[in-house]
Amino acid sequence: MNAVFTVKRPGAFFFVRVFDRGVLREDSERAKREFSDALSLGGAKYSIGKEPGGKPFLTAEGENKEYSFVSVTHTKNVFIAAAASRPIGIDAEFPPSLKRAERIAERYFSPAEKEKLKKAADEEAFTKLFARIWTKKEAYSKFTGEGLSAALAADTEGIFEGTFRCEREALPEKALEALGDMVFSVYTEKNKI
Repeated sequence: MNAVFTVKRPGAFFFVRVFDRGVLREDSERAKREFSDALSLGGAKYSIGKEPGGKPFLTAEGENKEYSFVSVTHTKNVFIAAAASRPIGIDAEFPPSLKRAERIAERYFSPAEKEKLKKAADEEAFTKLFARIWTKKEAYSKFTGEGLSAALAADTEGIFEGTFRCEREALPEKALEALGDMVFSVYTEKNKI
């Protein structure tokens, strides 16, 4: 399924592009152009650039420059971009295999996070919880621009988490089917979008 949909909240604009295959480099570039075009409908002409370290930035020309910051992520066949009026970091992941989750958690999670994982009722609960913690760390690293090493020590307790499922009214049913059990995390200065 190829689909594009957006979610607008006060101070933020989310763009989701679902491809019928894994996201390739040219797909990512195409999705960035589509995101810029969707943002530009409000008056200003937006585009995404990249700092030397790889962190994306947003530029705008014209009137009604509502957004100043951007974050992007992609996983499997889904590309997501967020524009916001304040710094933002986003990440999305589908829950990994149990073996992969255990290996990564053992190496990168804090003792408190590992303890939470031990309390998971079953394999599915473990991998979903792992994905929630991991996306929080990634969202934080994208927010700060300091890379994942800084995020590994971050306290994930205060980071907003959610999935696009909580936006049921805003999303087409086919989009919900495509996103399945994907986990999505957002980090902002106020942890609130």
